[in-house]
Amino acid sequence: MVYKFFVPPTDPVVGWHKFICDGIVDHQDTRLVTSATQADFVIIGLFSQVSKKVLNDKERLIVVDYSDRPSRLIPANDCLLYFKRSVYDKETGNLFGAQVIPIGFPIKKEFLELRPESAATNRTLDLACFFESNYRDISWNNNRSRVARLLKRTFSDSRYRTQIGHVGQAGNLGRNVFQNSYQNALCESRIVVTCNPDLWEGDHRLYEALSSGALVMIDEMQTPLQNKFNDGEHLIYYRLDDLDDLLKKCFYYLEHEEERLKIAQCGYEYALKHHTYVSRIDEILSEIKKARLV
Repeated sequence: MVYKFFVPPTDPVVGWHKFICDGIVDHQDTRLVTSATQADFVIIGLFSQVSKKVLNDKERLIVVDYSDRPSRLIPANDCLLYFKRSVYDKETGNLFGAQVIPIGFPIKKEFLELRPESAATNRTLDLACFFESNYRDISWNNNRSRVARLLKRTFSDSRYRTQIGHVGQAGNLGRNVFQNSYQNALCESRIVVTCNPDLWEGDHRLYEALSSGALVMIDEMQTPLQNKFNDGEHLIYYRLDDLDDLLKKCFYYLEHEEERLKIAQCGYEYALKHHTYVSRIDEILSEIKKARLV
């Protein structure tokens, strides 16, 4: 069976709209149509331009909410399915209930097309962290600044080749437009240290880094993703309350290449199998089939 989806335009144009549409177009069991009347289901999300008639059609309405903060665009019982990226509230330590289905960002199409062949390709950078050591908007980037400052201070006079700080454009442009300079820097890195925002979990950087074949290190996450990443198998988790341990792990894997490559390759292959933009459509289809059986 081929499922037909309509994804209304957004204003402003945002990245989630493109990769959901790309996933529908490239998935063998889905088709993108140009109106709600043609569709089996309508997918809306942040900044969707949608009519009240569509919003009231609960049996066909699917929300894919990639907004940052753990709050809802509409009540979860006002639609057939509600997917949400940010389901863990760091301020309260609570997860959303069963009505909200966790969904991660995907590896975007452009990163898949230009990915390296494996984790074992020649790389010119030993370690990279693409955060600034002093963000102005510290309300959600304080931890990122802490990590970047520590790495910059520790590796500034070392024999290791590092990149600490932004490559390419940050902000909305960086999130929504593919940048060769950033992708090239990822693919040149043996280890990429990344970090979630202070107030929520999940960003594109995790998936971009995994698609590059680098060994990825990220602070521990509580979001119950489908096909979750396992510590020491797909990537390395560190604790924000013990950054000395992060440094120990950085030095350990810089000196133990065989172990680094094994985990990096496993994370690379796992991400390509389970966390592409087409994979996200698989997750949506799986939940549709479950909902239709209830």
